[in-house]
Amino acid sequence: MSPDSEPQPPVELEAEQEVDFGRYGRKIAARWWLLVAGAVLGALIGFLISLDSGSQYKATAQVYLGQPLAPDSAAPVTTPPTTLGLVTAFVTSEESIRKAAALANLRPGKLRQSVTARPIPGLTNTKQAQPAPLLSITVTGSSRAKTALAANALARQAVAEVGAYTGTKIETLEQQLSYIDTQLILVNRRIDSARASQEEIVADKSLSPTEKLVALTNLNSEVSLAEQRQVTLELNRFNTRRAVSLAKDVEQSRVTATAIAVRTEPTSRRTSVLVGAFIGFLLGIVAALVWDPVASRFAARPATT
Repeated sequence: MSPDSEPQPPVELEAEQEVDFGRYGRKIAARWWLLVAGAVLGALIGFLISLDSGSQYKATAQVYLGQPLAPDSAAPVTTPPTTLGLVTAFVTSEESIRKAAALANLRPGKLRQSVTARPIPGLTNTKQAQPAPLLSITVTGSSRAKTALAANALARQAVAEVGAYTGTKIETLEQQLSYIDTQLILVNRRIDSARASQEEIVADKSLSPTEKLVALTNLNSEVSLAEQRQVTLELNRFNTRRAVSLAKDVEQSRVTATAIAVRTEPTSRRTSVLVGAFIGFLLGIVAALVWDPVASRFAARPATT
């Protein structure tokens, strides 16, 4: 190497990158109006999309799945129809969706995509194998009336599905209560008849004291047995009424809150405008960067005659 030759300074890549970035910045600054136009156009498109999306409604029905108890016992019964997973699967099943869609005059495919069934937080024990007390069934849609109809139809189907055991139990208890009431009427009539006979015997002067004593003794025995039967029936009626009340208030599933459709905004209009403006701004940056190459290419084309 000759003494006069000097080593070449290393290429500064960072300086070149800064130069490139500066060139890009000057291009963007020179075409700033593209950024503004893109942002304005994007905001306008976002606003129009938010208007075109239309109103959305959400209807939520609350269902109490019930707490079945064993017959003549206070022990809870964990039945498959009242477990959370099966009830949720039933509500979202094809059969349930089709029935609710037919009732609400909706397409099954549209309803299928807008149904959710979830336990109400804080009121449902999902860690243990216990029945789920409360379930919310939500339907979203563009029609207020149809959305509420579909949610309520699904809620009623869920109640009918999980309430078969308790319904049969209530029906049996009510039949038992009716039988007890009928027997009480017969026993009361027997007691009244025996006491009336006692009064007639006492007033009958044609009977000797011995005959009256024998007849009254037999009637007293009959009244005593009837009164014992009356007490037993009264106690059974009390217990049966209590069992019916327990079955209806605690064990039986029911719709605790019917669905009422309320208007919701699926996407905020402000969010749509901001997102559209941001996308338009980015597209404006891209347009500013490629403006010169595209413009020069079009300018270089020969004019056709």
